[in-house]
Amino acid sequence: MKGTRRQYLMALAGSGVAGVAGCSGGGTDTPTGGTETRTETETAQPTETEAPTSTPTEDDSSGSQQSMAVPRWTSWVPADLVVADGYEVHAADVQRLRSDFPSDSDWNRAIQQRASGFGVDAADMTDMIEIVDSGGSTTVITGTFDPEAVRSHLGFSSSQTDSYQAFTVLGDSTAIGETALVQGQYRSVLDTRFDSNPALGTTDDDWRPLLSTLTGGTLVTAKPGYDGNASFSTTPLRHGFVINAGSDGGSVLTEQFLFASQSQATTVYDSDRETLSQQLERTERTVRRLEQQGRRIVIVTEQDTFDI
Repeated sequence: MKGTRRQYLMALAGSGVAGVAGCSGGGTDTPTGGTETRTETETAQPTETEAPTSTPTEDDSSGSQQSMAVPRWTSWVPADLVVADGYEVHAADVQRLRSDFPSDSDWNRAIQQRASGFGVDAADMTDMIEIVDSGGSTTVITGTFDPEAVRSHLGFSSSQTDSYQAFTVLGDSTAIGETALVQGQYRSVLDTRFDSNPALGTTDDDWRPLLSTLTGGTLVTAKPGYDGNASFSTTPLRHGFVINAGSDGGSVLTEQFLFASQSQATTVYDSDRETLSQQLERTERTVRRLEQQGRRIVIVTEQDTFDI
């Protein structure tokens, strides 16, 4: 269960806008850069709204997945970009992070680095989303922005720009608008936001039950499969985790491991919980919960620092 800090800092810092400023060359739209318990054509730019934060009842076989609340940022994430092992999505609730995490934390420095790169104020950012694989990343920063000011900051003249879905396109892989800044596969992202492409959680019965557990997190990661250090006799179908501020300046890490069925999760939990407990005891984090919830195994740990 290590590696979460490294993954997040790489995603938050990302490739920045180093390859964008002042460039308008050709190319394609590609990226640049505790207790064990068991419980059962141009379009107007959209306005960013808060998704429901109620916790749904998990009944993954009842056909009720579409009613499950999912994080607001999923509406920007194309379903077809996170279908394979090696891809993952990171998201940060920027204002909650700035409020709850120390101002000198690596997390806040990474947010400020991105804000400075685009010439915007971090106070105007809502969510920062990274769709990452081993070869690069696509960044989406939502909020309230002045596209002309961003264009000028990045060194583009108005004659060097194009447009797509009412966003201003700079160079090969950056699109800027009043509600978002996108670097990477902007066409796919904007088509998703404007309902031309399916968003994450709308085409796969396994994504929505996981995503519904990640609503309201300060820092979130979601990915197909699982490639971490925890020992499972059966590999989870989906893995997600949330990092929130804990008590006395610490952090709480909640991990969700989704399996193919509740019966499979039960088998894995019964088989692996002792091994998982032993592994957790060897970390620097305090175990608060290790439990099964329907199709998921949930592990909650806490640490008195933000050095996750």
